[in-house]
Amino acid sequence: MILSEQTGLANVKVMFDTFHALYRNEVPSDYVYRMADKLHHVHISDNDRLPPGEGRCDFDAVLKALKDINYDGYLSM
Repeated sequence: MILSEQTGLANVKVMFDTFHALYRNEVPSDYVYRMADKLHHVHISDNDRLPPGEGRCDFDAVLKALKDINYDGYLSM
C-alpha cells in the first residue's frame, strides 16, 4: 500500500520520480502501473540525474505505462 492510500483521503496524490526507482534498481514503469489513479505528477530523470535517454532508464516503457493508465498530468525534468 502506498502512503497516499494509507491516509484514506481522495485528495492526497503522489509524485513519481524515475530516478528514485532507478536508484533502487527497480523498474520505473512498474511504479507507474502501481500508482495509476493516485499519480498526479511525474519527474523524469535518468540514472545519475542525466537527461532522459542518456542513462539506463527505459523511457519507452515509462511512456507506454503512462499512456496505458491514461495519465494526463504533468511531466517535468
